[in-house]
Amino acid sequence: MEVPMKVIVSGKNIRLTERLREHSTGQLAAIQKYFDHINEVDLVLSVEKHKTIENSQKAEAQVWVNGSSFKAKCASADMYAAITGVADKIEAQLKKYKEKMKENRHRRGSINRTAEQRELTHKVVKISPDDGEKKKKPRIVRSNTFAAKPMSIEEAAEQLRTLEQDFVVFSNADTNEVNVVYRRADGNIGLIEPAFK
Repeated sequence: MEVPMKVIVSGKNIRLTERLREHSTGQLAAIQKYFDHINEVDLVLSVEKHKTIENSQKAEAQVWVNGSSFKAKCASADMYAAITGVADKIEAQLKKYKEKMKENRHRRGSINRTAEQRELTHKVVKISPDDGEKKKKPRIVRSNTFAAKPMSIEEAAEQLRTLEQDFVVFSNADTNEVNVVYRRADGNIGLIEPAFK
């Protein structure tokens, strides 16, 4: 049974009307044709309260697919145009990613991977600052659960470059361990591997 995609719409400096929510859900519905397991889309709508900013209506979307995160932003003078623009950008990213996956599958042949996909869970931790503390500490504000897709280190690095993300969590097809590739400050790509003692 297919789980329907949930579109979570939040706003900053804007009153979220039912019409805005319906438009958002309608525009983002098209992305489901690329992947069966898109459980959630986060959409943040915001308005810049500055009279000199022409494109003050902004839409930012984030989608999770197969352990990968896709992000897009669009600004316009009209919020509906910004929503349509961000939906088009997300759709283009998913289409490109799916084509890349097909290409990689074709190159590898029909190798059946028996590596079990691991469920990764990120928990939200509430951090309360000390009363005497003046600096504001960053908080963990998001909780995600997703399957770490089995892939080679090279495939993960390619996904990092293709999707323009800061990091990719994946199940290393060679070792069956959860690894992370990330973009380093010097422009190179780093790899984090677990070491259990």
